[in-house]
Amino acid sequence: MVQNLAIVLKSNFPINQRVTIFDKTLGKIEASVLRKDIILSNGMLFSYNFSQNNTFQIIKDIYFIEMPCIEKSNLMFFHNVLELCNYFLPFGISFYELFDYLNFLYISFDKIQTLQVQKIFLSKFFLILGFYPEINTSSTFDYIMYLPIDRAVNETINLTIEKELNTWIINCINMHPHIRAFKTFKFLNEIAIT
Repeated sequence: MVQNLAIVLKSNFPINQRVTIFDKTLGKIEASVLRKDIILSNGMLFSYNFSQNNTFQIIKDIYFIEMPCIEKSNLMFFHNVLELCNYFLPFGISFYELFDYLNFLYISFDKIQTLQVQKIFLSKFFLILGFYPEINTSSTFDYIMYLPIDRAVNETINLTIEKELNTWIINCINMHPHIRAFKTFKFLNEIAIT
């Protein structure tokens, strides 16, 4: 049996066994884990099988794959990415490209340590989702945005490009109607974009 691959976006443990996950094939879904001895943490990459209940998916046959090794200083960035996925992804629509993009966090999180690279990552995240704020950008900004992430993280950016990244991220986040519900504003404030 082929197992599904998913990332935990939001876990309600220990309150209940419900989780919101980003499945590579199914997109964002809500599911339940019936076994009380299995705890899925935010950000966990795992494979699983499922069965359908009347109202939700039941996760079973869970196999833990990865949890990025994150220094405390970058934990807020990682949680910001999970929260943005949770708020911006619609339920039940697959985003293969975005899932593969997020997989870069699990493979090469060590390359996303600086605030500038984190801003590149977030800007490209919104680009993949189809957000195109109506702002003027330089050709260098456009070049970086269309580079594969494994190459974009190696680009050196100047203050002008960083300001364009800030403006891009601010405009994308401001498009969400429930922006005030975001819990990771502290991270956004730290990188001086809100």
